Amino acid sequence: MQGTVAEGAPMRLDNVHVAAAHRRQGLGRLLLETCTQWCRLHGWASLELSVFTDNAPALALYARFGGHITDTRTITLPDGSHADVGTVAWSTT
Repeated sequence: MQGTVAEGAPMRLDNVHVAAAHRRQGLGRLLLETCTQWCRLHGWASLELSVFTDNAPALALYARFGGHITDTRTITLPDGSHADVGTVAWSTT
């Protein structure tokens, strides 16, 4: 997991990934619980990340933390196809 810090902005997670062989074991939940707790302890009021809007398992995980899509945009992938990406945010307080 990687994150960036910009003063006054929400904590931004840049990459959250659990290898396919280890999914559905609670690791994503544990990663996000730990990150949310760290943000809370260090004064960050919210956390955000981007997700493909068709990634139902990830959206369900983020919803467990109160996450919801705050905006969407269409991006061009390296192969020239397009995909919709949403910003998901939740409170850490």
